[in-house]
Amino acid sequence: MSCAVQCTHHVPFPRLSCLTKLFLIPPLSCLFQAGVASDTLASLAVGVTNAIGTIVAASIIEKTGRTTLLKNSYLGQGLAMFFMAAGFSIPALQV
Repeated sequence: MSCAVQCTHHVPFPRLSCLTKLFLIPPLSCLFQAGVASDTLASLAVGVTNAIGTIVAASIIEKTGRTTLLKNSYLGQGLAMFFMAAGFSIPALQV
């Protein structure tokens, strides 16, 4: 919620601006810590990666269909929860 309050200053679409801030700032700070010195180069790298990811995701969604992806994601979430519960119940894995 604090992000929505911060992003309302002089911005026509505050939520869109807030989402952009949330998804853009952490990768940029990671790139700066990795040694990228140029702000423009770091922003370009994040933007290109975002665009490529969007194109790939859209093509996968169009090829397989939304309902198939939704059913598979439910199955994957269920399996992940099962394996997490099984892992927590194994005495050798408990600290």
